[in-house]
Amino acid sequence: MADLMPPPKGSATEELIWPVVGETQLNDDHSSRQEAIAKCGEGMPVQIEFVDGGPGGADGARVLTEFGEIGNLRKDAVEKLHQLKRHHQKVDAYIRDLEGGTEEIRIRSANLQVYVYKD
Repeated sequence: MADLMPPPKGSATEELIWPVVGETQLNDDHSSRQEAIAKCGEGMPVQIEFVDGGPGGADGARVLTEFGEIGNLRKDAVEKLHQLKRHHQKVDAYIRDLEGGTEEIRIRSANLQVYVYKD
């Protein structure tokens, strides 16, 4: 697949694709991540929010949209995000791929297009 869109703030120092995980779980407020993903579109901006004490006590990161939380980042993406933050780099993330929600594939899933910039 070609890049979703050109970096919105000019030349990015790095471009990454991160899968969203935990899409079938309910959020802390018992809202459905599947319903939130169903309202999303490709190219929609997302916020990534660090969470202390995720599964197994490790730090994690939630993926938030205007429709609510749609999932989490994998451990390797969270570690990369911490590394970027330590090096004073900023990320902008957008929904890249949406899959599922059909009779054949019921579970909805998403990937993120992540652009890294010098802060």
